Amino acid sequence: MNTNDYIKSITEYNKVAYQSMTELAGINKKTIEAIAEQQMALTGLMIESSTKGFETIGKAKGYKELLSAQTELGNELSGKVMGIARNTADILTESKDEITGWVEKQAKSVPTVNPFAVKAA
Repeated sequence: MNTNDYIKSITEYNKVAYQSMTELAGINKKTIEAIAEQQMALTGLMIESSTKGFETIGKAKGYKELLSAQTELGNELSGKVMGIARNTADILTESKDEITGWVEKQAKSVPTVNPFAVKAA
């Protein structure tokens, strides 16, 4: 392999590696953004739930009414948290599938010739 061929091989190898890492970064970015949205939804839900809890305490006319309202709020919160947990699981599953596809694609594109191998003289 002459010097020009070697430089071309290295250049092509670097180009493919850069494209590969750009694809992986895109998958990671999308996943992180989607997870952050779920975290924000959960944070908003916790604030909303706390506010409703304090309102319930202020409006309750007795222990039984307070307990009933708190139970209802707990059930509502639980359902919403489970929804966010399901969304998060879906995001992670999708991300896993995308990364698996990316890895399989990379495995197929592994060069059969090592561009770094130096031919003995």
